[in-house]
Amino acid sequence: MRVEYELTPRRRDQLYGFYFGEWWTKHRTTEEADAALGASYVALVIDEDDQVVGFARALSDGVFFAWVGDVIAAPGSRGTGVGAAIMDAIVAHPGLRSVRKWDLSCLPELDGFYERWGFADPAPSHTRRRSAAEHW
Repeated sequence: MRVEYELTPRRRDQLYGFYFGEWWTKHRTTEEADAALGASYVALVIDEDDQVVGFARALSDGVFFAWVGDVIAAPGSRGTGVGAAIMDAIVAHPGLRSVRKWDLSCLPELDGFYERWGFADPAPSHTRRRSAAEHW
């Protein structure tokens, strides 16, 4: 496996082959995903067949804060170490090396997985969210 940090049109097409299959991405349009990914730092994991098998993105000011989202391993690659490779890649992203605080959102059952990269409960703070109801 190798890492790439640029989402070319070819890699985007490969990514979109599995990107919209997740519970949190299935209601996104291609146009929305294009806009979100264009405003994000991306990390791609590429397999020996030159296919995207893992992906994550981060939103960041490049100094104080980064939020990691859309961490996805292609369905056929799950359980093979691709998830760890994705996380290694996003936290090593050249544009994010100076970031002081990293956040991510995940299901509670994945807490242990993300602890390997230092993600833990940020007590005493907690997340508050405002969402447009029609998007959830």
